[in-house]
Amino acid sequence: MLININNLYLYKKMPKSNEIFKPTISFNHLCIDTLPIQEAPKFLLRCIKNIEKNREGYFTYGSLIEFMNERCEDINYYKGSGIKSRENIKQYWRYANSDKHSAKIPDFKKYINSYESI
Repeated sequence: MLININNLYLYKKMPKSNEIFKPTISFNHLCIDTLPIQEAPKFLLRCIKNIEKNREGYFTYGSLIEFMNERCEDINYYKGSGIKSRENIKQYWRYANSDKHSAKIPDFKKYINSYESI
């Protein structure tokens, strides 16, 4: 059984690799290419949109990072000038939530719900 654990703290910390997420209905209707944000957060959103999910629509943070690493050179996912460090891919989530980082995704917490197994 899963319980929704969304809160402000959740989005200020880095997820653990086994942390479970599910895109919201708002995310499913999002047009990523028209968002006025940098390419790195668009890459994160494209990967969230296309990662394989279970029957209920869930995925883990660890599987997302693996998916992103496998697609960081795919122009269908990353359309920028190139990812300079694969190590930074793990930080994209934090950047997307940071008020101080230029790769912030406005209202990111509206797009993804976090869950915990009980």
